[in-house]
Amino acid sequence: MRTLRLPAVMLLILAVVMHRNTLAQNMTYTIHWAGNSNPKQSNYIENMMRALWVSQDGEVYSTSSWDENGRSMGIYSEGNVVSQLEAGSAEMAGTAVAGNTRYVWSTTRSGTIKRWDRSSKNASGSPLPLAATAIAASETEVFACIGNAVRVFSTDGASLRQWTVTTPGPIAIDKNNQVWIGIAGTNQIKGFDAGTGAELKTILLPELSRAGALAVDNSGNLIVGDQGPDLNVKIYGPLSAEPALLRSFGEVGGYLAGNASDKGRISARRFTCIKGVGCDAKGRLYVGCQGFGGDAGRPSGTDIRVFEPSGELAWDAYGLHFEGIGTCDPGTDGAHIYTGSEILAMDYSEAPGKSWSYYAHTINPSKYPTDPRLENGNDLDWPWLAEIDGKRIMLLTSQNPGNAYVYRFNPATDGHIAIPTGQQLSGISGVYLEKQGNLWLSSGTNVTRELFAGFADNGNPQWGTAQSWSVAADFNAVERIEYDVTRDALYVFGYTKTYPSQGDWGRCGRAAIRYDNWLSGARTRVWEVNLQTSDDQYSRNGSGEPKAVAIAGDYLFVSHFDSRLQDIRKLSDGSLIGHFQSNAEVDVGNDIDSQYGFKAYLRNNGLYVVTKDDYNCNKVVVYTWCPTGNCPEDIVPVNSFSAAKSHAPLRHRSVLTQSFSLDGKRVMPATPNRQKHQGVLIINGATAIGVH
Repeated sequence: MRTLRLPAVMLLILAVVMHRNTLAQNMTYTIHWAGNSNPKQSNYIENMMRALWVSQDGEVYSTSSWDENGRSMGIYSEGNVVSQLEAGSAEMAGTAVAGNTRYVWSTTRSGTIKRWDRSSKNASGSPLPLAATAIAASETEVFACIGNAVRVFSTDGASLRQWTVTTPGPIAIDKNNQVWIGIAGTNQIKGFDAGTGAELKTILLPELSRAGALAVDNSGNLIVGDQGPDLNVKIYGPLSAEPALLRSFGEVGGYLAGNASDKGRISARRFTCIKGVGCDAKGRLYVGCQGFGGDAGRPSGTDIRVFEPSGELAWDAYGLHFEGIGTCDPGTDGAHIYTGSEILAMDYSEAPGKSWSYYAHTINPSKYPTDPRLENGNDLDWPWLAEIDGKRIMLLTSQNPGNAYVYRFNPATDGHIAIPTGQQLSGISGVYLEKQGNLWLSSGTNVTRELFAGFADNGNPQWGTAQSWSVAADFNAVERIEYDVTRDALYVFGYTKTYPSQGDWGRCGRAAIRYDNWLSGARTRVWEVNLQTSDDQYSRNGSGEPKAVAIAGDYLFVSHFDSRLQDIRKLSDGSLIGHFQSNAEVDVGNDIDSQYGFKAYLRNNGLYVVTKDDYNCNKVVVYTWCPTGNCPEDIVPVNSFSAAKSHAPLRHRSVLTQSFSLDGKRVMPATPNRQKHQGVLIINGATAIGVH
């Protein structure tokens, strides 16, 4: 792209055009995000943590079962990303990690144990072709649980010895040359002589407790991450004698503790499923968690919290969200955003990064063990919400759904937990949930509406009368539907004779048609538009294929498979008025790679909240836009570049206000009470720069 110096008269004309757009409609928006401590590819927190190891100097090595961007082992210190091992590779993603002063070892997806040099961060030596489930290391030896045995190797990989242990779980080695192993499925932790493998002693946890992670602290005591009902950390010692429980840390019951109305609620000492524990030279306690569902269904991210010896939170780091979407809760007017398994609280008056916090985890595996979110392959992370007479219901689908699952909430008995109803919608290509609870479904060229029929005695939502229509006269295939109850307008998306399929996969279709008076009987086709755009500046291949759509208030929002641009169109005529896009401070992801990875909500104060998945940096992108320029909560000072921390489980980052790209021309409107900034307009492929 080349830079042009435009004549003064042209600059005057442009200034008038910019001023007119500002007066007609506020074209400034803000990019928030939620679900990750950091917003960029350089500093985001990895997804799907399975284990962690902590060095004495306070470096955390966290191994992931999958990270789309290849951060399969992130290295963190003081809440910041220090580095990562094997950048860009998902091969090393495994279930176990251990280290000493020189090396780090990790299991890999291909069933090996791999070694890295901590100083250079490079792989060192040949991987051991062994599928281990847990590993621990001293300065001279590596211990690996493989099948029903513990195998011992030198740090250079030479096999030294082994002994039999039935169903070994997590493993740790202490300063007394004793190896401690949690026995899977039991409340036992057994101690062995590291040299001979002789069984020495047994620690009995509470009957229902299960050791999910082990480490040894600076006092030589055993740190146990309890994945049983207590969901807390237990400290046992002295290990040189007969160990007993010395103390516990964390609220007993974790995120499910307290009154029924508190269930699911997250705070600093309310843990979910503990996957890793550790201690550094300062005596700080490290606790790594993953929300339930992480090993079977759609994983629930990375949750690392570090506590001072006093018990105060020192720092935390979150990568809660992989591919999916966050949906605004109408019951809180968008103050809560629901994902498939989390609730993220938003304060839109705060600067981006400071505006979100981890509020609740909505899976209760002990009470609802058949929750579909716990089942293998059910990546249920795309929600719809409705609030009817104070009762919330939720639909969940997967990345490319043929099915939808129904959930309900009962705060009096289950707090924030989403209760699986056992109801399932099958064989659908499109789904939409009205705020009144009515369901819209599509399949082929048929559209069906099922009327909400109230709640059954057990609290489950019910649907009754169904009415179906064919739109085959207009569509070859229907891919998405949305209904505007205030206008009695149905919006259908798919492929038509004018805009046929081009072999697309999972797209929303090239065509959108608005029908008015759909239910009243005087049905009218108002407009048809082509949603496909071509913008080589932002598109990887220039195709601009539309992938996901959302309607709220007066606007249609469209996201594309291969572009970072998100279109804004008027519902009145379907015309394109502008775009959301990325910027230097917040990466918004390459594209949309799911059918419903894009949502929109209009708050009562006139603020539009548009959410988009970012599977590259494990977060929900949250655009906020006030078309009238008069939405009080959208006031964010431009100079609020704050990196301040909060002693609550969230991280704060910087503010960013962005301009629209208006019909291909980027417009930076003059904004009252803000610093001067440089505006850039794109005109016929050239750039004009001027300060206003």
